[in-house]
Amino acid sequence: MIKQFGNHTMPETGDNVAKDFGVTRQDADELPSLAAEIRDGGEEGFYKGEIHAIVLPAGKKIPRETVSVDEHPRRDSSLILLPVEAAV
Repeated sequence: MIKQFGNHTMPETGDNVAKDFGVTRQDADELPSLAAEIRDGGEEGFYKGEIHAIVLPAGKKIPRETVSVDEHPRRDSSLILLPVEAAV
């Protein structure tokens, strides 16, 4: 399998893809920022017909829950904070 797919880690794969396609760190940070801006339309019901509610069954100590909104991207994120948040 290593012969076919290699043994790169996810960060190495990301670096390779960035080099192959000319994606800069700035480009990579702008994408989720743009997604967050687009998501703001979801608050006004823009995506209402595209996000379908699901019911999560109850567990021993967890009550049944209905999920009907996308929790990501985070509203409190910004283009300025993304490089800091991404550091692992």
